[in-house]
Amino acid sequence: MLNKIRFKPSFYDLLLIGLMAATATGLKPLFAIISRLIKTSLAIPGGSIIGGLYFIALIMGRELSNYAFTAFFIGLIQAILMTVLGFYGTNGVLSLLSFSLPGLLIDLIYFITKPQKMRVILATIIANAGGLLVVLTVLDKFTLLLTGFYIGISLVGGIICGFLNFFIVKSVITVLKKNNLYNLKH
Repeated sequence: MLNKIRFKPSFYDLLLIGLMAATATGLKPLFAIISRLIKTSLAIPGGSIIGGLYFIALIMGRELSNYAFTAFFIGLIQAILMTVLGFYGTNGVLSLLSFSLPGLLIDLIYFITKPQKMRVILATIIANAGGLLVVLTVLDKFTLLLTGFYIGISLVGGIICGFLNFFIVKSVITVLKKNNLYNLKH
């Protein structure tokens, strides 16, 4: 994170939220295809494995902004966009909850932890497990044992995707620092 956490967004924060929400909305159909492939071939929720990659836009936005609710608003705007555009999938209107709650969890991780390398990975793991829990409790009626199995898969998927997200975020920040664009006054 850049400096202190702010509770009032700047123009830069709002622009970043819009750009990251649009990026995530554009990536969602691609991830949905991969998720359906996993769901049909392995008979497990595909989002439990690759859901962490889906959160790259939320985590990237949170890394580049010091506004306290960046990831939440990226998820909320994305949920509204997906619902309006008709790409809500099996969640329907409940996409508002299943998209924005992981963003809130990411913001919570960023609020309670200091800047460190593991924060991106931890945020991905928690958001992936939280998103899966929302989908499982709202949409699917699974037994406790099966839910525990899916959460375990989601934690492993979150770790793998967390490392991928970490390297993506690190690469983007390196490029921004190299071009003197990282510590913009906003």
